[in-house]
Amino acid sequence: MPPAGAFRPLCTILSDSPVEAALIESLLVDDFDDVTIRLASRETAKGPGAGRPVVLLLAFKDLAKSEHHYLSMYRNRDPDTLQPHRTVLLCTKEDASSAYRLCHRGLFDDYVVFWPITHDPKRLLMAVHQLSDQLRREIGERPTAVQFAAQARCLGKLEEILSAQLRRGQNHIASTGRAVEQAETEVTTALRALPSALVLDGAPPDGEAVGNIEEVLAPHWRSISETLAPLSEWADNVMQAMSPQLQSVRELGAMADRMPSAVMVVDDDEFQRRLVGSILESEGYEVVFAASGREALGALRKSIPALILLDYKMPDMDGVSVIRELKSDPRFAGVPIIMLTGNVERSLVVNSLELGAADFIVKPYNRGTITGKVAQVMNKDRTARRQIR
Repeated sequence: MPPAGAFRPLCTILSDSPVEAALIESLLVDDFDDVTIRLASRETAKGPGAGRPVVLLLAFKDLAKSEHHYLSMYRNRDPDTLQPHRTVLLCTKEDASSAYRLCHRGLFDDYVVFWPITHDPKRLLMAVHQLSDQLRREIGERPTAVQFAAQARCLGKLEEILSAQLRRGQNHIASTGRAVEQAETEVTTALRALPSALVLDGAPPDGEAVGNIEEVLAPHWRSISETLAPLSEWADNVMQAMSPQLQSVRELGAMADRMPSAVMVVDDDEFQRRLVGSILESEGYEVVFAASGREALGALRKSIPALILLDYKMPDMDGVSVIRELKSDPRFAGVPIIMLTGNVERSLVVNSLELGAADFIVKPYNRGTITGKVAQVMNKDRTARRQIR
């Protein structure tokens, strides 16, 4: 058993064979607290670790079944895919090369040759331990550059709010001081006019009494003014004391806006993929690639880009299907998408925009069009996020 307090994810075994699933479970139970089995033929109740990060073990002897089952989980927004997780693909000896390619493309995180029954059962345990460590680092340690930039922008917004509120406080104090001075002037003027008013009413003037009232009120006016003076001084001191820190926050926000933004390019044509990537990289963007819709969904589990450039025509999932998947998932719904297409058919463009695409680019690509539309969508998205915050 792991030591108390150690980070251990929930291990979920996905299989179409109860016998194979039970065998895999027996290999894991000594090292991991929570191991559950889910059979593809029926729904299986969640174990006590539901809601924790998970390591998914896809134990299908047919690799196509592993891909299909995992993609179905994504489409159905299965709870195991809606939280931080890693995947291990169990395969036959004959499928090892194919499993390697799937992992290399980012669809899965690791693979283990398990059939015929492995002569090295510890290899599976090591894979799960390593992925567990990756999850721990992802959840509890260093933030990504994108996460850091997002938090820096939030600090920049906080600086704006704090500065505005301090200025507002100063204005309120000054306004109150002016109101007190005005009230003192008006009351004094009224008191001095009182003897004349009394004469007009036939009453004898009593200037001495009015003077006594002024003398009685004078200390109170001074007391109010003296009370406001420290408040005004305090507000001034706060602004001066915080000025260096607020300036640092402003600079941090400006640096965050200059940080390279991650853009994902999804296209099954490697030449087109590299062409778009080289254009974006020359503009200072960080570019990640996916060669298919499924590969893009796998890559998004690890890192969410600021923008996705998505080809319409791909062999596994067309671009419209990918948009539908992304916009139905709360984690990715806010990521802007620009469609890449060689088809200028109006119905395709309208359908893409109705599903949530931010814009589209028609092939053959023009450098100015790509850089212009990417910058426009990115700036629009940043502005919208600032307004929400």
